[in-house]
Amino acid sequence: MIVRALEGRMGCRVESVRNGIEARDAIGPQEFSLVLSDIRRPDMNGAELLDWLRDHRPDVLAHTVFMTGDAGTSELNAKVQGSGRPVLQKPFTLNTLFAVAEEI
Repeated sequence: MIVRALEGRMGCRVESVRNGIEARDAIGPQEFSLVLSDIRRPDMNGAELLDWLRDHRPDVLAHTVFMTGDAGTSELNAKVQGSGRPVLQKPFTLNTLFAVAEEI
């Protein structure tokens, strides 16, 4: 639903991946206007992706938004929420996503 909405309503080209390793590999040397990542992902969670982006692609980190269905009480959530990057709490509306994406 998010992919269709970003492509259709915002005219974005979207690359969707299944896990954190694929996300890291897809980011590689490419340019992205927005990276939307769940905090809890298989293989490489949001905090690990955050660290990788800080070390290898700080330019892309500046365009990264995280999302989570947790209440923010875990150590993992605390690290990502303390990063200064936006964190969308699930469930969120598409209008909320569009507003954050436009700010980025």
